[in-house]
Amino acid sequence: MSSSSVQDIRGITLMQGEEVLHDQKPRWRAYPWSMTIGILGITAAGLGLLIIAWVWWRRQKTRFVVTNERIIQKRVSMLSQRSNEYPIRDINQLQTSGDRFNFVGSEHGSITFSVGGGGEMVTLASVRNYSAIANTIREQQRRIASE
Repeated sequence: MSSSSVQDIRGITLMQGEEVLHDQKPRWRAYPWSMTIGILGITAAGLGLLIIAWVWWRRQKTRFVVTNERIIQKRVSMLSQRSNEYPIRDINQLQTSGDRFNFVGSEHGSITFSVGGGGEMVTLASVRNYSAIANTIREQQRRIASE
C-alpha cells in the first residue's frame, strides 16, 4: 500500500480503491434548540449593544452646569434640545440622596430641589460628586443672600 494511493477528504482517510459517492453534513434542522438559543443569543446581544449605545449617547447629550448664578440642565435628543435654567436665588428645599453601591473613590447620587413659589421639584439624577455640588449651591445661596 503506497502513500500516493491513499486519499484524505476533509479529515477522513479513504482506503485504497475507495471512492466517495456522497459527502454531506446534517441539515440545520437537526439542531433546532441550538439554533433557537443561538439566534436568541445573537438577538439579545444585539439588543444589549443597542441599549448600551443609547445610554452612552444620552449621557453624552445631557449636561448639568452650576454657575455662581444659576443651575442649567440641558438635554439634546435626536429631534430637539431642551434647556432648563434655575436661578440659585429661587431654589428652596435642597435635598440629596446617594447611591448605596458606588465604586471605590466615586460618589454618585441625586440632587432634588424646588424652584420658586410654585414648588416645582427638579431632580438632577446620577450626578457625580453630588454632595460637593449641593454644598456649592448652598454656598452660592449664602453669597447671594448676603449681597
